[in-house]
Amino acid sequence: MADRKHIPTETKLRLFSEAAGHCQRPDCLQPLFPAEMGGDKHIAEMAHVISHGETGPRYEERPAGEFEVDSFENLILLCPTCHTIIDKDPDGYSPSFTTIFLDVVVMQSMR
Repeated sequence: MADRKHIPTETKLRLFSEAAGHCQRPDCLQPLFPAEMGGDKHIAEMAHVISHGETGPRYEERPAGEFEVDSFENLILLCPTCHTIIDKDPDGYSPSFTTIFLDVVVMQSMR
């Protein structure tokens, strides 16, 4: 398994900013700061679009050459349920599909 690097605070802040407090899976959009938890604690999970580990989902779809697995472009913020769903069904959530639904979330947040 590849060594995991620390994801910079700036990247984490950018992920939370882009998510606007909601799961980034368009079919879900569950609040990541649930009222049941006081609204100040999050349940968000950072997920890799293309897997960090060699046996993980979508690893075989890594681009050739240099690829920063922990880059902002390869991370999404999900609720725990969607993180599990997406990782358990890699064929249903290809990197291009995941990128498309991130674009949808960004467009929705601009309304």
